[in-house]
Amino acid sequence: MLEKVLGLEKVAVVEKELAFERVLVEKVLALEKLLVLEKLLALEKLLVLEKLLALEKLLELEKLLALEKVLVPELGNVLVLVLGNVLVLVLGNVLVLVLGNVLVLVLGNVLVLVLGNVLVLVLGNVLVLVLGNVLALALENVLVLALENVLVVGKLLMLGVAPTLVKVLTWIYICIEACCCVGRIKI
Repeated sequence: MLEKVLGLEKVAVVEKELAFERVLVEKVLALEKLLVLEKLLALEKLLVLEKLLALEKLLELEKLLALEKVLVPELGNVLVLVLGNVLVLVLGNVLVLVLGNVLVLVLGNVLVLVLGNVLVLVLGNVLVLVLGNVLALALENVLVLALENVLVVGKLLMLGVAPTLVKVLTWIYICIEACCCVGRIKI
């Protein structure tokens, strides 16, 4: 009988130990599940943050591109008009004055020496006025046409190169920002 009681006690002790081990295993499994859930939630939060950052960058890029489309042609027109007018006025006046004075002096002195005072008085005034005005007008027209062609080519280059340059700089900025974001997420 004692053996049966001892056997029953041993069975009871073993069952208690097994029950205790089951409880421990269940607690460990529950903790593991909690850890897995926390990791999943953390990953989900990171993904949401990355998506928000990407959307923010896209919105900024769209705003920049919209501004570029509006500002670049307007700035080009303003620059062409202002620089064109300044160059035409300054260079036109300088060239007319300098070349007009040089031609007047050179031709006036040659005519005085070669033809004499009478021809200078009669023809000198006529030649100076006629040649001076003709040369001044011809040079002014040539310069104005040349400057207009240069300005038109400059404007075309500006309209073609400036947007491309802005796009290249924008993509460089995006790449730098993306590298910074990836660095932040790894930390």
